[in-house]
Amino acid sequence: MSEEDTEITVADSSGHVRHELLHLQKHWWCLLLLGVLLVICGMVALAYPFFSSVSVVMVLGAALFIAGIAMIVSSFWTGSWSAFLVQLLVGIVYAVVGMLTMEAPIAATGAMTLLVAAMFMLAGIFRMAAAITLRFPQWGWVLLNGAVALILGVFVYKQYPESAIWLIGTLFGVDMLLNGWTWIMLSLEVRNTEVSEA
Repeated sequence: MSEEDTEITVADSSGHVRHELLHLQKHWWCLLLLGVLLVICGMVALAYPFFSSVSVVMVLGAALFIAGIAMIVSSFWTGSWSAFLVQLLVGIVYAVVGMLTMEAPIAATGAMTLLVAAMFMLAGIFRMAAAITLRFPQWGWVLLNGAVALILGVFVYKQYPESAIWLIGTLFGVDMLLNGWTWIMLSLEVRNTEVSEA
């Protein structure tokens, strides 16, 4: 690619970015509204962690059930595809797990809490092992991250079944709260950014 082509490409991309920023500036309030709604939902989820935990599990169960039905139907559409049986079996598993989750959301919340605890513990152990073994730049932060994750996983496991009441909803609430503040800050930054029309 020649130097002229590179300059044209850079000019085109900067023009595209300018156009996108102008569009966002006209609708910055939509981003702000999204952020405010996410913050409100996050605060509600944190205020009622058990309700939000069960709600998240119910939505996950419904998603698994719908995905399972879609996989079962698509497996028959593929006809003589060699992976027909695998697709069909995976679809059945998804649908059954989704249906069981929706029928017994409290038990599913408990199982998911144990799964999250195990995930935190394993992730913590792997991060600590990698940091100590490889000693890459800034490995101490990864070691600290792994230690915190391991401690959190052990804490959740030791607090089970009480932790099932609040864990999923709290994680979901914190995630929505942080996402909401991110959108709010982004909307204000977009509104205050000066973009020339030319």
